[in-house]
Amino acid sequence: DVASLDRTLGATYLSLGEAEIALEMLERALELSAAAEGEQAQRTRELHLLHARALVQQRRYDDAQRELEALVASPANDDAQWRLRFDARRQLGISIMEQGREDEAEVFMRALHADMAARFGEEDGPTLVVEADLAAMLQMGGKPKEALALQEKLLAIQTRKIGADAAETLDVQSSLAVTLADLDQSERAL
Repeated sequence: DVASLDRTLGATYLSLGEAEIALEMLERALELSAAAEGEQAQRTRELHLLHARALVQQRRYDDAQRELEALVASPANDDAQWRLRFDARRQLGISIMEQGREDEAEVFMRALHADMAARFGEEDGPTLVVEADLAAMLQMGGKPKEALALQEKLLAIQTRKIGADAAETLDVQSSLAVTLADLDQSERAL
């Protein structure tokens, strides 16, 4: 259907950093999905999340925040809806960080991580993604020792869960190497 095609194209343009084109596609998909399925349908909510991501890419933070807050406030009756709410909160945290509000973003992401770990477990994939985001925020916010502790924990979990050669594990390893370099411990990175 047209809404699915627009969603796919919008997500593709978004991943390419073409937020303006993505917004156009996603807005049309949102209209079609809301008309066909309603605002509370899971697909419509997912489109709102993609739309908000495009708004963040365009630095339209206030618009994105309104859309993300509406998703966070929406009812969650199953794991898919809970994950969507948590992903909306994650995007809010990223938006706060991009606005230069590092301390607020850190507090926000720590609370999100705790909520996700309580709901899905400490080693759940999306929970680990939020933990990696938090480590990156700490690194960028001038707290490399705190970032290092999280990255070492993440590396151990990822290596055990999915293997040392998995892309996600290698990403954590790369981030860890940058943190070690920032702490003048480059020899540990080798």
